[in-house]
Amino acid sequence: MKFIAELKDEELLPLLYDIVDDVTNFVKTTNVLEVRKNLPPEGVTKDEQGRKNIKEMLRIICKEYPTETADILRKLWVLDDGEKEEDKPNFIISLSKLLKENWLIDFFISAANLM
Repeated sequence: MKFIAELKDEELLPLLYDIVDDVTNFVKTTNVLEVRKNLPPEGVTKDEQGRKNIKEMLRIICKEYPTETADILRKLWVLDDGEKEEDKPNFIISLSKLLKENWLIDFFISAANLM
């Protein structure tokens, strides 16, 4: 099994194209990126507000849209022959792997904003 960032371009590019639509629909459905626009009220620093925003984003993806979030994260893994869908890593492993690939997050956010 490979994480999408480990693929060669010939395998990666078609998958990215397909996933962009899924990510765009996810972003529209959950409105999770709108949380980034929450500005700090008086007396709250930008850092504190940033932490609150991240917590709110996690609440949305984990509690309000767990099925949709899991579906997106599973698409970031490509199975080898003989492997099954249930062999794919869970949310924590997938999210931690994704968070290490800032370029991939930036790509999906940019692509979702273009759609």
